[in-house]
This record gives sequence, structure tokens and C-alpha cells, in this order.
Amino acid sequence: MAVQVRVQNFQSIEDQTITIDGLTTITGSNNSGKTAVMRAIRGVFTNPPAGPLVRIGAAHLRVTLTFGDGSEIVWEKGWEKPGQSGKTINRYTINGKTIEGVGRGVPPEVEVFGVREIPAGSDRLWPQVADQFDGNLFLVNKPGSMIAEALSDVDRVGKLTSALKASEKDRRAVSAELKVRRADVVSHQTEVARFDGLDTVSTQIRSLSVARDALRDAESRVVEVRALRDRWVKAKAAVESLSGFDPDVIPNPAALDRLRKGVQKVQGLQSRWETAHNAVSALKGFDPDTGIPDPDEARQAKTRWERAHDYATRLTTARAKAGRYKGLDPDLLDSLSLAGGVGSAEERATKVLGAYKAISALWDQRGKLVRDVDNLVSESEAVDKSQADAEAEVVRLLGDRGVCPTCNTVHKPVGKELDL
Repeated sequence: MAVQVRVQNFQSIEDQTITIDGLTTITGSNNSGKTAVMRAIRGVFTNPPAGPLVRIGAAHLRVTLTFGDGSEIVWEKGWEKPGQSGKTINRYTINGKTIEGVGRGVPPEVEVFGVREIPAGSDRLWPQVADQFDGNLFLVNKPGSMIAEALSDVDRVGKLTSALKASEKDRRAVSAELKVRRADVVSHQTEVARFDGLDTVSTQIRSLSVARDALRDAESRVVEVRALRDRWVKAKAAVESLSGFDPDVIPNPAALDRLRKGVQKVQGLQSRWETAHNAVSALKGFDPDTGIPDPDEARQAKTRWERAHDYATRLTTARAKAGRYKGLDPDLLDSLSLAGGVGSAEERATKVLGAYKAISALWDQRGKLVRDVDNLVSESEAVDKSQADAEAEVVRLLGDRGVCPTCNTVHKPVGKELDL
């Protein structure tokens, strides 16, 4: 990766820019500034004291390293005014971010670039920026133990370089993601631009809301006005119905109360008249001259009528009961000594009643016996069916054996003979 180096006010160099791309060698005569360039580059990564480094007549030094991937480090150190006067300056600017008052050493943001010295035994080496050689190549003039230790650190530096490459890869991925997000921002800005003027729509919506509330208020008022109009129409009709009425003619409340009571009395008399009129209509054609019967005779007639009615009811009941015995053998009466008209009528009636009760009891007993016989027949049929079913089940269980193994009873299917 190429690195552009700009050195300003550093020892003998006022302002000089060089580009390092791969293995770069600086040559020149003595006191031409070769070592100053090396020290300026190394000073960025070590932050040494500014006293012997600031160019005479200048206030502070500045070294700028611009890498090929766009990263940039600016190191400034010294004072605000020449002659080492004024406020001291010790700051770094890394990719546009300024770090003031660094103090001794370099900030962590500089260390991530991986440019640092490597301890090798009791000495310290710089694999990236070497000092002026005194005729010997890098590490060749060093003992074997120092070379091994330096190379082991070089391995660690290699790992660090790999880590830096991975970090660079991540940075590029983040840059690509940033480009996508910037494109998204532009797209969203375009989308937002579609809603320009939305504030006016909100104002219109608020205006419409106010108009809607006003319409609702007007609607409620219209409803009230319509209700008042209906009441006015009814009142007008009532006034027209009282047309010609003199409002000065107002009856006395006491007179109204007497009139009300008189009306109620008339209504009661009318109801009594209607009742009497109906009673008279029911007696229409009655001749009062025929005379009114004596109350005692009327009561006696009523008693005779009630007795005759009772006899008629009893006769109807007796006839209904006698119909049950239609076709009964008359010899039965002879066996009960009821024939021949023996005794008085009351005795004969008593005997007939006794015979009736005996016959009724016999009839009831006969009906009970008939029911018992019917029940016994039904039970017999049920028993026969159960026996047949049980016999069939036994035959099914015995199968071809035909003989019960417990009681030695022979069972055979219906319609088949059992061969023993």
C-alpha cells in the first residue's frame, strides 16, 4: 500500500512531500535531511518530545501520512508561537477526528495501524522504517539470538498485518453497506417528497371536522325546529276546533262539580232503568189477573217436584244397571226366594236389592277370574317360550354331544333324533 508523506517544519525540512510505495530508499549527501525524514515518519508512531525536532524559527512541526486506502494521520507538536513560547501543541488528527492533549506516547487510534518497533533482546528494531545503515543490512549484523527473537516478533507482526487486512475487509464491507444505506436514504427522501403538502391536507381535515361539527349542530337545531313546528300545527288545530268559543264564559268549579255528580246519578238511574226494563221484558205476556199462588202451596209443589226428579234419576240409574243383566235366567230369582210376591213391597224391594248386590259381587268375581285366567294363559305362553329358548340354548351349547356331561340328560335338537 502506497503512503504519501508530507513533512513540515521538522528539523532541517521546511515542507517536503515524498511517496513510499514498496521498498523505498532515500539517498543523498550528508546533512541533506535523510535522517529527518526517517525520524519524522517514526515520530508519528512514537510521539517524541518536540524540543530538538521543531525547525528553528517555526512554532510547531506537522507530519501528514496519507495511505492508499484513504486513511490519514496528522501529527502536530510544538508551541503556538515560535521560540517555544505560547501554549503547547500535542495533537493528532486521524481521518478527520482531532485528539487534543495526547501526552506521552501515541493514542490507541494510531496503534491500530500496526507500525511499531519490535523488541529483540536488549535492542529494539523497526521493521517498517529502518535507520540509516552503517554498511550492514537489516539484522545481518545482529547475533543469532537477537535475529530469532526479532523474527518471532515479525511473526506476530504478520498476524497483526493479517488482522489489519481483515479489519480493512470489514471496513470495505461497512463502506459498501454505507453506500447502500445512503442509497436507501435517497430513496426514502424521494418517497417522503411524495407527501409534500400533507400539512395542507391536515389543515383541510381539521376544517372539515369543524364543518362536520357545525352541520351536526345545525341538524340538531333543525330537529328542534321540526318538533316546534309539529307542536304549532297541533296547537293551531286545537285553536281552530275552539273557533267561536267565548273565553269569557268560564263555568264555576262548584257548578262543574255539581254537574259531574248529577251526571253520575243520571248514569246510575239509567243503569237501574235498563235492569228493570229487562226484567219487565222477561215477564212479557204474564197476566197479573190470574193471581199469585200461595207461598206454602208453592213450597209444597217444589218439594214434590224435587222428589219426583229424584225418583226419575233413580229410575234411570236402575234401568241402566238392569240392562247389564239382560237375558238373566229367572230361575235364579226363584233360588233366592224372590218370586211369588212373598211379603210386603218393601220386603220384596229389600230382597231385590240384596239379590242385586249378590249378582253384582258374582259378576265382579267372574270378571276377576276371567282376567286371572287371561294372565295365567299369557304367563304360560311366556314360560313355554322361555323353556323352548333355554332348550335351544342348551342344545347349541352341547353341540353334537347331545348329552349333558353333568346330569347325563339327553338333549336333541327339535326335528332330529339323537343316535346313541
